[in-house]
Amino acid sequence: MLRAIRLFFKLVLGVALLGLVTAWTGLAVARWSLPASACAVTEPAIDALALERMTDADVIARLGCDGVHKVEIDTPEIRMERVSWQGDAWPYARFEATFINGVLHGTEKRWINLAISAPSG
Repeated sequence: MLRAIRLFFKLVLGVALLGLVTAWTGLAVARWSLPASACAVTEPAIDALALERMTDADVIARLGCDGVHKVEIDTPEIRMERVSWQGDAWPYARFEATFINGVLHGTEKRWINLAISAPSG
């Protein structure tokens, strides 16, 4: 009976350890995929952006640095760029902006912010 209990606890510990390793690996891959922008943008700076009124230069000035240019479509009539920035949250924060003919037309914010704190008192 004692042997079965030990085996059960070893199995539970093994499954828990495997889950922890899997979660950590997923987090590492997500962090590795973040854009290598020169700065980490903040949510208040992103919230201050205005669609269809700001140029790419205005957005760069507001966010503090140029982002990573991902996609560029350049035809005689239209020029579309998708630019990415790393956010200031941990473990994962990414902001992407879509510019059409140099004007901000779309944004996408993916923010996961984990905060660990000890109780006071």
